[in-house]
Amino acid sequence: MATLPPNRRIELAGANALQTLLQDHDHVVHPIDGGADLGEDFHVAFTRGRKRTGRMMAVQVKTAGGKSSKYRRARGYAIPVDDHADDWRNHVLPVIGVVYDMEIRKLFWVNLTKVLNAATTAPRWVKVPPENHLCPGTIDRFIAEIEAYADARGTLEESTPQAAQDHSTDTTTRTQRLKVRWQVQLSENAFHPVRSMQSVVVWDPPHLRVIDDAQGELQRTVLKPASGQHSVVGDNAVYVPIAGNRLRAFGLPDLKMRWEVPLQTNHALARFIGGTLYMPGEAKGLRALNPANGQPRWQPLLTDRPVIAPARLLSGRLIVLGGPTGQRSSDSEHAAGRVLAVDPSNGQTLWSHTSKYPLRPQWGGDDRVVYLVEQTTTLQQWLVAVDVATGTELYRRRLPKPLVCDPVASASAVHLMDSNGTIHARNTVTGRHRWQHSTQQHTLVAPVLADDMVLVVSKPRLFLALDAATGAEKWRTTAPGDFTTTPFVVGDTVYVGHRGGRLLSLKASTGEQVSSVPCSVWKEGEQGQPMVVGDTVYITGRYGKVSAISLR
Repeated sequence: MATLPPNRRIELAGANALQTLLQDHDHVVHPIDGGADLGEDFHVAFTRGRKRTGRMMAVQVKTAGGKSSKYRRARGYAIPVDDHADDWRNHVLPVIGVVYDMEIRKLFWVNLTKVLNAATTAPRWVKVPPENHLCPGTIDRFIAEIEAYADARGTLEESTPQAAQDHSTDTTTRTQRLKVRWQVQLSENAFHPVRSMQSVVVWDPPHLRVIDDAQGELQRTVLKPASGQHSVVGDNAVYVPIAGNRLRAFGLPDLKMRWEVPLQTNHALARFIGGTLYMPGEAKGLRALNPANGQPRWQPLLTDRPVIAPARLLSGRLIVLGGPTGQRSSDSEHAAGRVLAVDPSNGQTLWSHTSKYPLRPQWGGDDRVVYLVEQTTTLQQWLVAVDVATGTELYRRRLPKPLVCDPVASASAVHLMDSNGTIHARNTVTGRHRWQHSTQQHTLVAPVLADDMVLVVSKPRLFLALDAATGAEKWRTTAPGDFTTTPFVVGDTVYVGHRGGRLLSLKASTGEQVSSVPCSVWKEGEQGQPMVVGDTVYITGRYGKVSAISLR
């Protein structure tokens, strides 16, 4: 009778482990007969929501059996190229190499096509980094990265050798391409940077770190605040809470202490606005501090109530929301919140508006109207419009679904995104319904206004531009990974990131993609939003890489 080869179990272990992982996540695996000789063991069709996306990859699998396996290295693993270099480099699909370590039962991967295209001469072996761990917790990120690479192949950035790019005579193309000025690697929990003068400050728990913006160099100076919150920056200083309920100001870039005051703060709601440091108390009240010495500019506000949202400056007035006290009252289950308009120069209250129901932190406004969101005990929400100049309630409108982000105001309408992924436009004067547009998908990203358009991102991978007057669709585009970030507009260009790990630039008028750059795109819920200063955007990717990207 036939005898099985002694290494058959080892050869099949990696293929079986990878196939099981992919199929457990509903991706379609097509084994290839004789794959070991052809350099490809599988073709894999990607799916999302159990629907095929139209994107595929080819896979070569190797198994590292014992400690003496030829696929092991001092750090990581390696896959032999043999005579497959041209096949993997020129394949219409991305060819991914996977090594299965039998001892620890883990999979690791490398993009063979990308590595070979970047090499001037074909290597004998391709290294597989140990940080490229493929498991249930990383497979979505892995698929998004492969999809992004597949979609980017053939573009100028991916396919043109660097020397050819550097000597290109097409100045239009060269100036439109996004350029990374510098990158600094921090921990994967780092927040978005804040820029002041020539310094970039990043909350990298449990430390604050400073980057020299001109050189892109991480400074040796470092702080360890008492609270787990990002910093407030302004007047070329950073303001951080420390132990003992105290607030300190440190100058930039040397981080030498300027002053210290006893103050317990809700640092997440603190803001530096118009040369004043506005610091909400941990439990109640709002203080306005002189950033030069930490002394109060005027008496605290809302000393009996917590501040529930960051203050904003509208039409020369500081608008402050005071939250419910949680006490019973005669006219509603909870005491109503208050909205104050304050003269920022002296702290004088210009008007005070008492809400009928407790206020939500979501609110918006412009130079004419403040848009508030009230919520009843049955979770019914109301949109309330208040005159910025007088505090008079202009109207209140019952909302069909709860909102997921702040109201966004334009000259003629206020735009609202509800929990069903439907954007509503209401007349600014009357609050009457003008139009609505359903994205048919849940989204937590606020709409963005650009000239006569409303920009909306929605899962899966959909980016829409709607006519601000009618709600009609003007253009749409998709990406290799879900759009999970708020777009931002600079001039006539829209910038947006997607889960596949690239920052895209598009023409605002048509949605046509102009350029893209890898940036390991952020998670807004955990890292906030990027900062745009002049023609540079500062971003901390979800894996902790801080990037300064030139937009021009």
